[in-house]
Amino acid sequence: MYYSLFWFLAVTKVSFPLHASAIAHPKGGLIICGLEGIGKTSLGLKFLGEQNTSLLSDNLIFFDKQQVYPCYELIRMHAGENESIWTGHFERIENFNIQKGFFRPKYTPFKGGIKPAVLIFPEFSSAFFCKEIDLQEAVGRALALTHLPAEINNYGEYRNLFNLMHLGFAPEKTQRTSLEGLLTGVRAVRVGMVKSAGLDENYKKVRDLIFP
Repeated sequence: MYYSLFWFLAVTKVSFPLHASAIAHPKGGLIICGLEGIGKTSLGLKFLGEQNTSLLSDNLIFFDKQQVYPCYELIRMHAGENESIWTGHFERIENFNIQKGFFRPKYTPFKGGIKPAVLIFPEFSSAFFCKEIDLQEAVGRALALTHLPAEINNYGEYRNLFNLMHLGFAPEKTQRTSLEGLLTGVRAVRVGMVKSAGLDENYKKVRDLIFP
């Protein structure tokens, strides 16, 4: 179902999926793009403690040249995650003993799109660091990371099949130019976080970095 939807949105809306979390913050839209398990969901949920802040999506978002949009799906968190980041915001919908838990928002999900102001690529490091990167590196990293998760890592093959129904359409080229348009003027930063420092400490450093 995902793959046919992705292709339909590319053809009709010039909108594409991105493996990332997105936050609507009073100081600007934030995209968190990184490997699975790096803490996109946890980091994004920490921002919900700030006034007038909303979570668009924690795993997949859609983008065009102007904005990013939510992909409506259940929130997934690793077993053993600190409950304080979701208590009051979400309710667990199952009690199975599995690696990840599935949660439904208690609030009305964010609707519409936002223009991002900051894009961060979190990674684990022996010491906290931040490194500004240029547009082309940001686009390349975001697209590369989007092909890795299980939900969409085979989409390229299906997309080629769907393209036979629309000869001449090259969504992979439009995807890159759309992302370049979206990220033009957006601050892009690689952020190295110390895993042993814990979520709260890393969140404070990231928050001070992007929204001083």
